[in-house]
Amino acid sequence: MSDEQFDLYEAIARLRDHFSGIVETLDKLVQAQGKVATKDYDANKINWLEKNGTKGKYEFADPKTEGAKTDFKALLSDLKSHNGKFQHAGFFYWLFTDAAGIGRKQVTK
Repeated sequence: MSDEQFDLYEAIARLRDHFSGIVETLDKLVQAQGKVATKDYDANKINWLEKNGTKGKYEFADPKTEGAKTDFKALLSDLKSHNGKFQHAGFFYWLFTDAAGIGRKQVTK
């Protein structure tokens, strides 16, 4: 191969490295924003209890009754990976600071 020709494999490797960096940067951005759910679960299968708080009505999932259930565990894991809060499917979810449960409230526009 002459100097004027490029090495196809080297070009592909460089593209791979660049795309890898882009993906890593996007992952960090999403995690920093803490707004996007990424796990596969159905939050509607969780037993939500209606409660009143300082900012109005919300729903609460109690880890004492829900802790072993798959959907609850997946939601809890997702919340922990997003710094304890995010929005998904029209709801804002948060983890109570004392880890005493999960709250959710419908997002209003």
